[in-house]
Amino acid sequence: MIDSNSDIAEKSIAANHAELDRQVVTRWGGHELLLSRGFIAVPRTFLVYAPKLGLSPSETLFVLALMTFKWTDEDPFPSYKVLAQRVGTSIPQARKLARQLEERHLLRRIRRDARDGSRSSNAFDLQPLFDRLAVVISESIRSGRARAVQASSLSSATTAGQVDEE
Repeated sequence: MIDSNSDIAEKSIAANHAELDRQVVTRWGGHELLLSRGFIAVPRTFLVYAPKLGLSPSETLFVLALMTFKWTDEDPFPSYKVLAQRVGTSIPQARKLARQLEERHLLRRIRRDARDGSRSSNAFDLQPLFDRLAVVISESIRSGRARAVQASSLSSATTAGQVDEE
């Protein structure tokens, strides 16, 4: 009985993945080749709020390039050479993008050393960015609610004023 429930669950998961793959392929013009090297999940809110975080288009692309290496809660650790290739820039410019994000407390670079003591690629902690994004979204929602309440109050006052004038 346990095996059959396990089999059913595995088949259900596989079917859900197949359905998701079809949806993504469909959204990208039906070209499975476009997804042959994988894809990343990007919350729409990241793209909407990136400018409010002060991210330039290059910094936004840099974060997306980092996300192609983030498959778990572990910090990704691609080399600057690979990041530069993904972003379409030079290695010094990739380093500059990371430094700019770090200076604004949106990224934390963590030094990594190889077993022989030599320098390895940095790990990139994106949690500060995620935390700040959540704050900005929450503030925007609260601000929107406040504006809606204020507009409602003004509308009510206007209506009340019109009623009083009649």
